[in-house]
Amino acid sequence: MCCYHKGVDNRQEVKKTKKAVYKRAYCQKMLDYFSAPPQRMEKKMTYYPDGSVKSEEPVLLSAPLPTFQAFAQSVGASVAELNAWRSEHPEFDAACQRAQQMQENAWIVGSLAGHYNSSFAQFFGKTVLGYGEREDGEKEPPVITVRVVD
Repeated sequence: MCCYHKGVDNRQEVKKTKKAVYKRAYCQKMLDYFSAPPQRMEKKMTYYPDGSVKSEEPVLLSAPLPTFQAFAQSVGASVAELNAWRSEHPEFDAACQRAQQMQENAWIVGSLAGHYNSSFAQFFGKTVLGYGEREDGEKEPPVITVRVVD
C-alpha cells in the first residue's frame, strides 16, 4: 500500500508472505483447538487480614470463543488458505464442518451464560453462523419432521 503526504514519497513495500503448506495433521489439530470446553470453573477466594482463607466460592468463567482466524494464525496460514484447503482436501473440509459445530456450541453456551456482550453474540450468530432473518425480511420457517408409524 502507498501513502502520500505533501510531496513526500513514503511508499512501503508489501512483503510477500510465504504460502502455508497443508499438513494432514492440521485436521486433528483443528479439532483439538475447537474442542476446548466452553466454560471452566475457578475458585474465588477471600482472605482474612492475616492471609488465611476466609471463603472459597466457585465461579464459572467462559473460555475464549474459538475462531478460524486464531486457528489459521496458529498454523501460520490465512483464513483464505484454510478455505482453499477445504476445497482441495476432503478430510480437512470434514474437520472444518465438525469445528464449526463445536464453535456454534461454544457460542451457544457462552451466550446463554451471559459471558458475551449481547450485541456481539447477535452479530456473531447472524454473520458467522447464519442465524437470523432471510434477506426478504421473513423469518426462517421452522423445520418439522413427522414420522408416521403404522
